[in-house]
Amino acid sequence: MKAARLHAYGPADVLVIDEVPEPTVGPGELRVHVAASSVNPVDTKLRKGALKVVMRWKLPHTTGLDCAGTVLEVGQGVSGFSVGDRVFCAPDPAGQGVCSEQAILKASETALTPDNLSDAQAASLPLVALTAYDCLVRSANVQPGDKVLILGGAGGVGTVAIQMAKALGAEVSVTASPRNRELVLRLGADHVVDYTKERPQDVLEPQDVVLIAVGGDGGQTAIRASRKGARLAHIVGDLPLFVEKYGHYVGTLAAGLNMARFWLSARLAGRRGANVVKKPDGLALSKIAQWVEEGAIVPVIDSEFAMDDVAEAHRRVESGKVQGKVVVLHTR
Repeated sequence: MKAARLHAYGPADVLVIDEVPEPTVGPGELRVHVAASSVNPVDTKLRKGALKVVMRWKLPHTTGLDCAGTVLEVGQGVSGFSVGDRVFCAPDPAGQGVCSEQAILKASETALTPDNLSDAQAASLPLVALTAYDCLVRSANVQPGDKVLILGGAGGVGTVAIQMAKALGAEVSVTASPRNRELVLRLGADHVVDYTKERPQDVLEPQDVVLIAVGGDGGQTAIRASRKGARLAHIVGDLPLFVEKYGHYVGTLAAGLNMARFWLSARLAGRRGANVVKKPDGLALSKIAQWVEEGAIVPVIDSEFAMDDVAEAHRRVESGKVQGKVVVLHTR
């Protein structure tokens, strides 16, 4: 079977399509025919080796952190899934990736695909939707009537987070460029801050919750734009920036200090700051699937590529011009 693999860390050109043996299912697992996967910003950072201090793969390694497909085989001890079921998943990134014609998924990390989604749409959701869920539900505990600010509204996480916050009953503000204004309004944003010429703290009322889906000074912006007692959820994404600037080991230390600085600054300002890392979770993914079935969350797909063009898909993500998600179709 085909799999998109890297044999060395580096630019998008290191990705190659290899012929590899079909995987073998084990207890608690599903063997899945993968119809589509997606490319996330973290995929490109992992490929470049910017995170290998904290996650070093044994090479060659199959890329891809979320997917959708059809169950081919059910492992011993698995309940709730049958051969032929359509499923989607964002597995533990420490294992082999899912940009391949078949993949082994843990049943506990997998959910049934909503009937109103195509495989391409389903593949675009798991990683970003679980990240938004961990930020808004688990960490910030968003309640009806909360004022929620999303820093970075047009990216993969942001486009889902806008819709999820609205489904939770929040009043949603986002930062976005003028190019992305219509997109975030269509997704349900109540207020849009043009970050090219405005600061959230200058144009919005103090916020109850801030999801920080941008790097740089996003943590400090969140503190300034929120009220005392606010809940701040920071997606841990600055490590690659520090690694590129200072090298792997010094950069990792600098990123850790930066996260600690955010947490301490938030605490001293009377806010509750949390650095959030997505957790594989089939039950949470099932809850997200319910929102999708109700029409509360609709995937936003920027572009689609064939598996043979996976390097081009990575380059598209690295262009910085993506609205929503980039999807890799394993069959056309």
